[in-house]
Amino acid sequence: MTSMTKTRRGLLPFLGAAGVLLAIGLPGCLQTSALECMGGTTECNVTCVYLSVDPANCGACGNACQPRAICVAPTDGGNLGSCECPVGNPLPDGGTTILTCNGTCTDITTDPNNCGGCAGAGGSVCPSGQVCAPTDAGSGSCELSCGTATECNGACVTLSSDPNNCGACGNICPQGYGCHATPNGTAPGTCLPDAVVACIANTSTVAPIFDSPVQPVAGPGVPGGSVPSALGILGDGLLVGSEGPLGELALENLSLVSPEAPPIGAQDPTYIEVDTRSDAGSWVYVVDGLANTLIVLTGPPSASAQVLLPDGGLQGLGLVVDGGFVFGQNTDPYPYARVNNEIFVPLYGGYPPNQMGDGGTVVRLDVTNPSAPVVVGTYDMKLVPLQTFDGGLSDPRPSQALLHEGLVYVVLNNLVVDPDTGDYDSAGPSMLVKIDPNRPPDGGLGGVTEIIALDAGVCLNAGVMAENPVNGGLLVTCSGQSTFDPSTFATLSVDRSALLSLDVNDVLLASWSPQCPQGAVGCTPPSATPLAVVNGRAYVGDSASGRVFVVTLGATGQLTQLVGYGSDGGVPLQACPTGISDVSSIIAVP
Repeated sequence: MTSMTKTRRGLLPFLGAAGVLLAIGLPGCLQTSALECMGGTTECNVTCVYLSVDPANCGACGNACQPRAICVAPTDGGNLGSCECPVGNPLPDGGTTILTCNGTCTDITTDPNNCGGCAGAGGSVCPSGQVCAPTDAGSGSCELSCGTATECNGACVTLSSDPNNCGACGNICPQGYGCHATPNGTAPGTCLPDAVVACIANTSTVAPIFDSPVQPVAGPGVPGGSVPSALGILGDGLLVGSEGPLGELALENLSLVSPEAPPIGAQDPTYIEVDTRSDAGSWVYVVDGLANTLIVLTGPPSASAQVLLPDGGLQGLGLVVDGGFVFGQNTDPYPYARVNNEIFVPLYGGYPPNQMGDGGTVVRLDVTNPSAPVVVGTYDMKLVPLQTFDGGLSDPRPSQALLHEGLVYVVLNNLVVDPDTGDYDSAGPSMLVKIDPNRPPDGGLGGVTEIIALDAGVCLNAGVMAENPVNGGLLVTCSGQSTFDPSTFATLSVDRSALLSLDVNDVLLASWSPQCPQGAVGCTPPSATPLAVVNGRAYVGDSASGRVFVVTLGATGQLTQLVGYGSDGGVPLQACPTGISDVSSIIAVP
């Protein structure tokens, strides 16, 4: 069985003291009389760092990458990164806008010393009094002025989008952060990630991702609490759900942690929703699978929710626990769908199998008064005809609900107990159940309008859905059927893990499967589970080894791998520590 629950909880015994390690605030460090770095980190200047991705310590302590360069993890899965120039925007002649000129990463669209190309190799040094301005052809040209752009040391730049001059000349965004227009207008641009990844490993972390137009880049991870498994965004704050209190990090710099940590007593958060529809304030809902609860907090409006102060100081978001709901023992609630003031919560059910409890259902709650949700009714997924492979019985495990085209979609794992191990195996195709929220539930399948079996030839154990903004259909990840090493929990094989692209009628258009390079030795087979859509791209997290694959979404539903193992020598983004690790959540930053 390879659901999110199994992966997350199966890692806990292996990780052991992960919560203790993260509580002290250093990635993978044990605070004793002698510093001890764990989980693939190395001690550099009394701090534990990842030499594979840290641009300040790339491949070796103190080896800082030059401005514009990034630290890239090795293709063989090793721990020593190398400084490389990122790929720039493509040019008509097949080149790119980022070149290495005299050993320095150079943007030939703006560099007055290498304008249009490296000086002496097709480019020019702009004469005194001239600037290097981007051209319509995507290159650079020496001009007398920058026009409507801003001049920064002879370069014509846009302060609201240039990661090397973000908001002000010379302000370079860190690795994993892009430059975005500042919503409140206090500065032309602000360095922010385009997505954030939560990682469960020996050193649990959160990591930023910059959705660069050509080459998406992951930044180094920072401590994310003990076993971070759910993410949310309120104002400029990243909410991190993990064991214990709710974490608040500054999106502009994830290493900056608010002094406020609302004591929600979380055990295994599976979902965070931030409701900012009211100008008077916000509501934060935290679903906890292991505690079987919904925790509700009040907070400020999104526009005034701020962790990072203008003077560089930190403050709390002002979140206060205000109520909640208890689903019942062994219910294991998962990510829900909202329809106005009602939420449809899948109850996955307890684990191991003999503790399923009241799982296998969807409970509908009225949250008109968020502090005191009221049950409207339930839908019994155990009545769904699961079409098992052998015609026998199996258990439905609803893992997510999503509002799509006016209906509530529920994705079901179709699982059976393995008599030898007591764990779950795939028993049949995963199912999509469509609920009409305008019909009242009847405790059975009242309100269910359609049941769809996903193609078991390419997909087993479907888990996460997202709307496809490109073609209006659905995206679904399938974690596949995995086998594990019983002593280390390392993934040995994965069968039929995939990303599916469905059309507006829920017909399968295309599938993509994350793969190791053919014939590769030592590559952990990937298992696709977490999913976020950023700028027309699907970011697919790997719950087997902490990688992130990036897939471009086509207008007709096609799926094209942009970042992953390929014949060109490309590799996935190693957003999490190497080794046994789990991308537990990905969130797009608005």
